[in-house]
Amino acid sequence: MNIEYALSDIEQALVISLRRSSWMALDEVWETLLAENPKISRSSIYRILVKEKINVIPVEKKEIAKKSPKINLVSMLLPVSRLKSEILS
Repeated sequence: MNIEYALSDIEQALVISLRRSSWMALDEVWETLLAENPKISRSSIYRILVKEKINVIPVEKKEIAKKSPKINLVSMLLPVSRLKSEILS
């Protein structure tokens, strides 16, 4: 069974990277990505987190999440744009 997701492969990679690097709450991840793409839905992000089994923040990571500064998405997009050009080549 092949499930099609609303997010592109690059957007999915960005969601996963953002979550694993900062352990932000679902709503924070959504709000961060919403600034760049207003069509991204909260439920599409949640489905990606469930698929990757990172929908629940582990207890030991909750302290890291509280101490983490807010992520600047623009600084993360430069490597993603390079990745996109490599995928399309």
